[in-house]
Amino acid sequence: INSLSRYLNINNGFDGFLSFVKNLNKALNIPINLSEIGVLEGDIDRIVEGALKDPSKNGNPVKLNAKNLKKLLISAI
Repeated sequence: INSLSRYLNINNGFDGFLSFVKNLNKALNIPINLSEIGVLEGDIDRIVEGALKDPSKNGNPVKLNAKNLKKLLISAI
């Protein structure tokens, strides 16, 4: 991150880069959590069910199961 910050002429290393990314996301209207796109806690079980059926789930660095995926989604709301 520090070398990328220098390349982009961003001061303050990681903190400066994080601020840059947050500002870019805001400028592009990129939501910062799932609730900003209308996902409710009541939707999570359905999302988990679909995600566990998706064959691309095996490409994740952490093996997904219903428990850890539900925990992840709740924290993202």
